[in-house]
Amino acid sequence: MKAIAIQRYTKDHSKHFLVLGLALLWLLTSILHFFTSGIFGAGNTAFAGTASGSLLSQNSLLNIGPGTEALMNDLKNKNLDPEIVANNTRAFFSVEGKMITLASGNIKVYEYTDNNILLNEVEAFKENSKTPYGSWKKDVHLYNNAKVIVFYMGEDKEIKDTLNTIFGSEVKK
Repeated sequence: MKAIAIQRYTKDHSKHFLVLGLALLWLLTSILHFFTSGIFGAGNTAFAGTASGSLLSQNSLLNIGPGTEALMNDLKNKNLDPEIVANNTRAFFSVEGKMITLASGNIKVYEYTDNNILLNEVEAFKENSKTPYGSWKKDVHLYNNAKVIVFYMGEDKEIKDTLNTIFGSEVKK
């Protein structure tokens, strides 16, 4: 009799279990999206971390182009211990970037496949900096070459000197 009651209960409530399961799946997917969509602070991907404790797969962080790879090598050669820790977005740049921590700070790198788009976005960033609402602070530095834009906010002499060595000079404000 008990077996029949359990069978009947399961049969009568199987639709409820299915709906509950789908709702739980949607909730977990939403939570994962929330933590990986850049909701926390200026487009930084939350909890990106390093390879050991990342919600993002390591492949997502290491999916870099040749310009970013060359920059990473240059920074390693200058003993700045670069490490990609998060994906990053900024309003003025149409491509997703990478946040790279260095020995004494961090930079954001945006890599482009089209040099014309890169140059247009550098110019748009410069133009916005001339308005009262977008005026550059003293500690904002922008560098670029044919492949990447580097955004650095800080006054660390070693980082600025290294970026000036790699890129020639920063973008004029």
